[in-house]
Amino acid sequence: MTTDIHIDNQAGLRHAELAGRLKTIVDRCAPEVAGAVGMELPSALTIRLFTPRTWRKCVMDNMRERVAAEIRDLAPDESAAKKVNQQVAFQRLSLRLVWMLLGPRTVRLPDGTNEIWFAPDSARHAGRYHDEDELTLGFAHELIHPAQQLRSPLLATVDSPFAAERGWAGRAAMPFIEGHATWGGMQIATKILGHTPHEDGKPSESRSLQSRFWTKLFSPMRKARYEDPLTFFDQVIEGTDADPGLGIECFNRVWSDIECFPTAEEMSNPRQWLTRVRPLLAETDPAARLGDER
Repeated sequence: MTTDIHIDNQAGLRHAELAGRLKTIVDRCAPEVAGAVGMELPSALTIRLFTPRTWRKCVMDNMRERVAAEIRDLAPDESAAKKVNQQVAFQRLSLRLVWMLLGPRTVRLPDGTNEIWFAPDSARHAGRYHDEDELTLGFAHELIHPAQQLRSPLLATVDSPFAAERGWAGRAAMPFIEGHATWGGMQIATKILGHTPHEDGKPSESRSLQSRFWTKLFSPMRKARYEDPLTFFDQVIEGTDADPGLGIECFNRVWSDIECFPTAEEMSNPRQWLTRVRPLLAETDPAARLGDER
């Protein structure tokens, strides 16, 4: 299926050239998503470029709307609601400090659709503004998130502040989701570029002092969420000599059952996760259910 991708540049004319380059990049990456992760993108997708201030405001407005909807739906007690609203206020301060670390971001809108929001000035701080390898890798990664959301209605609540009430308590959902996007994005970017991104290990541009400071501070956290899970996906999807993987089609049954999502311990022990979920994945196999009916 072809996806109509629209770039809405609200960041100003100085980023018009970048908007054109991004359109070329995402138009090349989008058709590769299905082959890399076995998922389709929605028929239409908007990528909005914002100034840093507008990006922060839009992200916070979206976060407040989603939290307010969760409070309305779940009706937690007053102390729990107050605590969650305090966490939202802290996020506002956090974004003001570290926005330059955050690249393209998939956002779920109130109507259930997704957009990708991006502040081009973050790429300047990170030394990625003119770096085709990094831009391709970043947007290849991000394009997988709308495909995940389309495949799995469960993900509508994955970022809920009420994890226990939504069934996500104890699940390593974010490393799983982000690691999966990193795994698939690397495949897409390597195919598009014709080489592994930055295979020489040398970034093409220098980073700002702020970006270097915050990157160093948050590097362990980012590595745990985005890079460390790569080994997990290599083993559970592609397999090893000792233990064949699930393959894409079987693996993607995970997205229909929260019980199939790994715990933090299982993310570090792929064989343990495979042992637990193989029977669960068999239960979600339509062919297996048809066989039972026969």
